[in-house]
Amino acid sequence: MSKFNLFSKNKKSNLQNQKEQEQDIVIENDSRKTQKFDHLQQKCTKNNKNDLYQMEKRERKRKKIEKENLKIQDQKQKKQIKRQKELSKMRETYYYQRLKKLRKHFSHPFILIDDVYYLYRSSSKEFSKARVPSSRRFYRRRSRGKNKFFSIELLKKKQQTKKIFKKKPVKGSGNCRICGMKYKDLDEHINTKKHRNFAKLDDNYLEIDLLFQQIVKENKMKSKTNMQFQLSDSSSRSDSDSESVSELESESD
Repeated sequence: MSKFNLFSKNKKSNLQNQKEQEQDIVIENDSRKTQKFDHLQQKCTKNNKNDLYQMEKRERKRKKIEKENLKIQDQKQKKQIKRQKELSKMRETYYYQRLKKLRKHFSHPFILIDDVYYLYRSSSKEFSKARVPSSRRFYRRRSRGKNKFFSIELLKKKQQTKKIFKKKPVKGSGNCRICGMKYKDLDEHINTKKHRNFAKLDDNYLEIDLLFQQIVKENKMKSKTNMQFQLSDSSSRSDSDSESVSELESESD
């Protein structure tokens, strides 16, 4: 026989014993009540009917009071269960809101981890692990699709990309090479007043000859660089020769 079958049989036998004990207790209580009632009935004579009536009233009241007490106990138990559920929800919401506030200071790739250094850690002799808080209690995991903990910069970039891709390119649009203004149709833009006024003004243009005069000629630049290079080589060689001569004199001495 397997362990599971043994466990189930033991459980059933225990339940049967409990039920039998409860039934015996109920029978004993009923028998005691009947004995009391019979004993009182014997005391009362036939002429004293009022006494019997009053005794019945008392018993009825007692039964009502017992029922009311049972109802009150049930209500208290239900209230306690509701209160426990509410407290558990309050704790979850508190931890969740606390994480939200702390997560604002961190950027997207980093994750918040609570410090566990202050908790008690057993020594190597005790051979027991430290009590570490569970991850479910501090962080409610979500699916990748519903994850909303993005940084503000990423959200701005997404909004900008959406705006850019929504705009469709218009045919024939562009910037004018002369005045730098945007246009949709070139023919209409050329006939506008702004374009004509810009084209008429001589201050907006530069003469090409002036530009060439300002540029340094290549031949002159090459000659200057060659002269500088030769002078630098001659100076370096003279220094090296003087050093070698001084060394030879010192050795001869």
